[in-house]
This record gives sequence, C-alpha cells and structure tokens, in this order.
Amino acid sequence: MDYKGKRILVTGGSGFVGKHLVAALRQQEAEVFAPDHHTCDILVRPVLDHIISLYKPLDICFHLAARVGGIGANLGHGANFFQENMLMGLNIIDACLKYRVGSLVILSTTCAYPANTPVPFKEEDLFNGYPEPTNAPYGIAKRALLVMLQAYHKQYGLKGAYPISTNLYGPGDHSNLLTSHVIPAIIDKCISISNGTSDVLSLWGTGTPTRDFLYIDDLIKGLLLIGLTENPVPINFGSGQETSILSLAHLVQELLGIEAPIIFASGKPDGQKRRLLDISKAKDLGWEPTTDLRTGLMKVIEERL
Repeated sequence: MDYKGKRILVTGGSGFVGKHLVAALRQQEAEVFAPDHHTCDILVRPVLDHIISLYKPLDICFHLAARVGGIGANLGHGANFFQENMLMGLNIIDACLKYRVGSLVILSTTCAYPANTPVPFKEEDLFNGYPEPTNAPYGIAKRALLVMLQAYHKQYGLKGAYPISTNLYGPGDHSNLLTSHVIPAIIDKCISISNGTSDVLSLWGTGTPTRDFLYIDDLIKGLLLIGLTENPVPINFGSGQETSILSLAHLVQELLGIEAPIIFASGKPDGQKRRLLDISKAKDLGWEPTTDLRTGLMKVIEERL
C-alpha cells in the first residue's frame, strides 16, 4: 500500500508499537501526526476533538494507545485496564466518525480471546467464551471495541480494520520489571546475572505456558497492509510458532552465554496455558512473518547490553 502523502493520526505514537509505525509511515513519506499523551489525552473527549479538528482531513487513524502491562499489572489494576481502554476506544471511534476520518485501525490483542480457545486461535472463536481471568478486563475492553467499530461501520459507514496481535517484542520495548512483558523482563534479569548483580533467574508461575512471540517489524508490515481496509473484521498477526516460557528462558540464557538456576514462583499465576494464533487469513492477504525468535531476541539483547 502506498502511504505517500496520506494524512495519518497515530494514537500512542510514542509507545513501543507507535514509534515503529510512525517511523515506517514517515519512511513512506506519509504526513504523520503523533501527539503524545500530554498533548492529546484521548481519555478526555474535548481534548481529542480539538486535536483531530486541527489535523483534519485525515485519511487514516491508527489507534495504538492503550493501558497495557503484564499479569501482575493486570491483576492489580483491572479496573483501570478496563475503564481506560474502553474510554479511549469509545472516544476515538466516535471522533473518527464525527471528523470523517477515512479509516480507523484499532489494534487488539490475544488477551481478547476466550481462556479455553482451541489452539491455534481462529478469528471466529473470538466470542466463544470468557477471557483468561488474569487479563479479562483488558481483553473484554478490546473485544467490545470490535463490536462498536462494526456497529459504526454498519450504521454510519465508518471504515476500519481490527488487527489482533500476539505477544510482541523488539527494540524499544519498555523494561520496567513491574509492568513489562515477559521477553524484556527475562532479558533484563539475565543481563543482571551476566553482570554479576544476580545469580538466579526468578520467574512467575511454572514455566509451562506457551506464547506466540512476534517481532515488532513483522507486525508493522501487517498494519501497513490493512491500513485502508473498509470492513472491520478480526485479522490475526502472529509468528506461527508456539514457545514455552521455560524454553524462552533457556534460549535467552544461551544467547547471553550464561547458565543460572531458574526458580519459578509457583504461587504466582501462569496466565493462559497456551497461546498460538492461526495466521491463515493474514497470509491470504499477502503477509507473513520473517523474523525468527532467535534472530529477534539477539536484536533486543544487543540493544540492551
């Protein structure tokens, strides 16, 4: 898709996914507006309306802003995860209709899938049960925004897309041990071992859950592919590979050249037991992941060393 000259708003443009998407769009000579949270707090509707009215006309809005975090953050702040993600989505969908934005892309998450979804997760299973309890408030909020986006498409003609991303990783991800996702957390803990500031790798749960880890550049290619989609339907973007947390920990240690005992805090939750997305529909559109886990992890490790 040619983005040259397109006027594009990116919410969450200073976040992990946002920074990579903004860079890719600008490389294609798009006119990108990516106000930070302090400039445009999309939880406050009048503020959002003011910003969009300044930037209009807009060809596309990529809604990437979200309240996100790992299992601990979700468990401790479920109300915030639900309220903020819902309110941001409600505001951005209605504002895009009001200001006649050409297309709205809402990035969703595997957390929206039911806890007992058969592996690999297919898009048609999205509403066939309740999400994993450890992240249900976040998942339900994201799922509800698909319903709203589709309703606005049917009633008002608002065009859009609804990509569902698996667990992302790559350079530029945040590393706060209280809120970060599993890959940056494991890498930072292993670097501490390598530096001699720690002698064991301590992880939550049992190490048996599996995840589908997608390198950030591969997701960006997917977002660019569906940026001007008209009919908002769920489309999975994943790696096609299932990796256990224990295997991930061993791989990070191998890449850093260290050996350390791995201690699992068995009293802490594992989260969903298995996660792997069926990416057949994305492949039918011409998309395919190209960065394997070993290569992607090395890029993150090199950035953090």
